Amino acid sequence: MIAYEFLLDIRNDIGSSTTISSRYVVRETRVNAICSGNSLNSPLWTESPNALFKQYACTRGISKEQIRQTYIEQVPMKRGCTNNDVCNAVAFRTSDQVSYMPSQAINVPGGKEIR
Repeated sequence: MIAYEFLLDIRNDIGSSTTISSRYVVRETRVNAICSGNSLNSPLWTESPNALFKQYACTRGISKEQIRQTYIEQVPMKRGCTNNDVCNAVAFRTSDQVSYMPSQAINVPGGKEIR
């Protein structure tokens, strides 16, 4: 049987992936959560009318670039999470080498611990 991988980006509700996984693991279906770090180049941070850089700069009275630098400084790798970083984690979780690892929360935080 082929195992299909469902990957959920549910940062605040990892328990949901565990619950879903317990239902489907007997069918060789793995359910996991990918917990990414701050994707500082994503539309959530940069493009929408309520973009986070804009909001944080307004409430803190500093520039968007200063907000960006604050977040970068908090991460040991000194950069934001990229789409490639997340895609690499997804590729890892969908490989046959980790077929015995269902119901995992995979952190992609750039060295910063996520809790």
